[in-house]
Amino acid sequence: MIDFNNIKQEVNTFKSRLLNNETIALASFPRSGNTWLRYLIEEATGEKSGSVYPADRVMPRPRDGIVIKTHELDLHRYDRAIHIVRNPFDAIASYFHWKIDIDGLQPDWSDHVICSVEQWKQHTSSWLGATFPVYRVKYEDLLKDSVGELDKVTTWLGYELSATELKSIVARSNLERMRKRSPGIGKKFFKQGKKGTGKRRFSQEQSGLVIAELSELLTILKYDNLL
Repeated sequence: MIDFNNIKQEVNTFKSRLLNNETIALASFPRSGNTWLRYLIEEATGEKSGSVYPADRVMPRPRDGIVIKTHELDLHRYDRAIHIVRNPFDAIASYFHWKIDIDGLQPDWSDHVICSVEQWKQHTSSWLGATFPVYRVKYEDLLKDSVGELDKVTTWLGYELSATELKSIVARSNLERMRKRSPGIGKKFFKQGKKGTGKRRFSQEQSGLVIAELSELLTILKYDNLL
């Protein structure tokens, strides 16, 4: 009897080898869902992702992989990219807690907001201006329809998976399972990941700064609800 599942896996593996001739970024501002999507891609493709940060506390990897995690403005290194964007209020607030819980810093919230707004602006502007093929994922869409968004991402990478396979992959990559894969740090690294809660941390003046500096990018990315 022909094992069609095995044939399908061999085809997907062959596609992956072809794709590995390209260097594909998995780019995002910190705390925008990069690690979660790495888990999903690895589960879906059977391939390891890479990272420009080999000493990552979660998912440490060599640089090479089917996609390469980066928070940098290193577009010149890549042939294609998946670019993840997240509501800047949520990303900036989560990044603040990451600095405390994971990096052991004691940042000043006001200074953090001012600095992070500029960093989010530079990072997002740069990746929006990429001259090579980019597939853009909104964190909020990935949260709302994980199966549908993973289907789009894997199709863009050249893989074909059934709805059943995709649902199983998403189930295996839920919050609790990801936490258990990183004992000792998982609960601190993988927060609730909710959307729309970060703005509560911002004063009226700080919210005004975000809107003033990022309104053009928020319009382009269809975050009209923030304006």
